[in-house]
Amino acid sequence: MKKLTYEFLHKHYVELQQSTYEIAEVSETYPNKIRRALVSFGIPLRDKSEAQAKALATGRCFHPTKGKKLTEETKIKISDSMANSWESMDKTERERRSIVSKKNWEAMPLSKIEEMQKKAAESVREAAENGSKLEKFLINGIRKNKIKADFHKEFYVIGERQHIDIYIPEYKVGIEVDGPTHFKAIWGTEKYEKQLKSDTKKTGLLLNSGMKLIRIKNISGNSSGFYMRTILKKLLDTLELIKEGSLEGLYELE
Repeated sequence: MKKLTYEFLHKHYVELQQSTYEIAEVSETYPNKIRRALVSFGIPLRDKSEAQAKALATGRCFHPTKGKKLTEETKIKISDSMANSWESMDKTERERRSIVSKKNWEAMPLSKIEEMQKKAAESVREAAENGSKLEKFLINGIRKNKIKADFHKEFYVIGERQHIDIYIPEYKVGIEVDGPTHFKAIWGTEKYEKQLKSDTKKTGLLLNSGMKLIRIKNISGNSSGFYMRTILKKLLDTLELIKEGSLEGLYELE
């Protein structure tokens, strides 16, 4: 059996990103001994998700749901489980994952980065023209609750043409789904300031026309099933209050 030194383990586990199984094979020992050695030398172990990703990439194991059609109930359970895991994660672990993600991004080939940036830009254009995933989820949820709603409605408000993501004629309510570009200078300061000015103007015009406005602040761009169901419930509760006459003017959800 090969002697397990700090230098050996750091090189294979940290630098070469080998798994405890791979290191155990070349060391002629077993994975748990490698884990104990890593801990004893103070080398941080990868979390469960990172270990699983490594195992899938090397072909040591296969994804349990790949190729299988999941029921909606199963998808919801998986989504909720992942969301709860993230919410309960402590600050140190979140920061560690953020650092790992940044390093992975920096190590990525330029061609891959350009490909991902291109897809991101295309996704933004697609959402602007046909609606984002969250917008489509909300309009479907509203309609399933027997509420008539228009999607991407355009009409004149106080003499100016305006576009509203979702409009509910019965309650005279406009719903705006504001993604990350409404809160961060993702495409540069100039476009961000222009977006802020446009949002402020639209809010003023709609409220002055007598319309009620709900702004959904999706600051992080989250589109997980858990998040969308949570926002839909908040939205439906808010619409019920508006129907009862309990709310007027501007209302924000996040």
